[in-house]
Amino acid sequence: MASVTNNQPWMLFPRPVMLEWDTTPNPMATDLLKNPLRLIDGLLQVPEGIGIGVEVNEEAIKNYLME
Repeated sequence: MASVTNNQPWMLFPRPVMLEWDTTPNPMATDLLKNPLRLIDGLLQVPEGIGIGVEVNEEAIKNYLME
């Protein structure tokens, strides 16, 4: 019971969802989107476009096609 009541005050504050994000430079990850996803102050910025908010760079896809 003590462990439950100890944590209760923290439950009142909204907190961001934790997400593991690889910050290693990766040309494929940045080339495929017209506006790559960005981390600012440790928070992933949510794209503001239509749908899921990302726009695919179709020209860049051609560079990664394999036959």
